[in-house]
Amino acid sequence: MGNWRTIGAISLALALAFISMPLLGAVVAEEKAQWPMSYYDQGNTNRCPYDAAGNDGELLWSRNFYDERISKPAIGSDGTLYVTSTGGDLIAISSDGDEKWKFSGPSDVMEYSYEPVPAAIGKGGCIFFVTGSEHYDFYPNGSIYAVWPNGTLRWSDHLGAPVLTAPLIDDQGNILIVTSEWIDAYNLGFSELRCYDEEGGIEWSFSPPSANGSVFS
Repeated sequence: MGNWRTIGAISLALALAFISMPLLGAVVAEEKAQWPMSYYDQGNTNRCPYDAAGNDGELLWSRNFYDERISKPAIGSDGTLYVTSTGGDLIAISSDGDEKWKFSGPSDVMEYSYEPVPAAIGKGGCIFFVTGSEHYDFYPNGSIYAVWPNGTLRWSDHLGAPVLTAPLIDDQGNILIVTSEWIDAYNLGFSELRCYDEEGGIEWSFSPPSANGSVFS
């Protein structure tokens, strides 16, 4: 697990160096999404403009996922919550707590996620999520999926190696993730920062020349 921890730390530094830049006054992700991505925006501010001072804390509903781990939710403009699960599912839950639909991603257990990471909502309402995060017993093979708001697949890309970050949406609506690649059957190599356009094309990718703890910009 030591190798994984090192790669994870370096990859996070890479992700922050490339993605956590000041916002330029532009809308990131879906214009009216209530919580569009992990930590709210590409600056990782973890803050939203909504005032919850009038909320009395009364429980409205709850939902049991039993043995499944789930991610933190992304929240659409209509209050729909989107969560990902250990088994690679994307689940849409209405603001009343009812399941609207479930999109099943990978059928291969090697793409499951021990710790599911949040989805992200694009400018047009499309939901982007990844599978294949860290697992105690194996290094999974990750994928990225784009799903329409009605629960149907838009596009997907199989990565063949673990995904180390939740997707982030930049000002142009591109989707950014950090992945790693295999050196051999047992060892992970350098991480890659990959940028997809909304249609699933790869705009660009960057792999560091060495995994020595450097930060690139």
